[in-house]
Amino acid sequence: MQLVWGVCTDVGNVRVQNEDAFLAQDGLFAVADGMGGHNAGEVASALAVTTLKAGARTGIDSVERFRELVQQANTAIYTASLDDSTQSGMGTTLTALSIVAGEEPRVLVANVGDARTYLWR
Repeated sequence: MQLVWGVCTDVGNVRVQNEDAFLAQDGLFAVADGMGGHNAGEVASALAVTTLKAGARTGIDSVERFRELVQQANTAIYTASLDDSTQSGMGTTLTALSIVAGEEPRVLVANVGDARTYLWR
């Protein structure tokens, strides 16, 4: 299977600061959109993506492992929001996709918040 991907982000028409973070590497793709109007949305989205990336170094071979990484990202964001009052209440949406190689490759998808993953052909 050959994958071709690209990444583009835009601040939009309402916000001044872009709070998007993304990850695009072999087998793991994620887009996190910090919650605008809340404290430190850009921090939350960056934490989500870096937590996924760090966890993926040991591999994602099951639904359970993928779910664990998404939960670790949530914990990292929540903990950081408690540790720094300027980050209190921060949050992000997350859409992530992991390709699990094998004899029968699988695609795992995680959606957190109002983010969604779509299939476009």
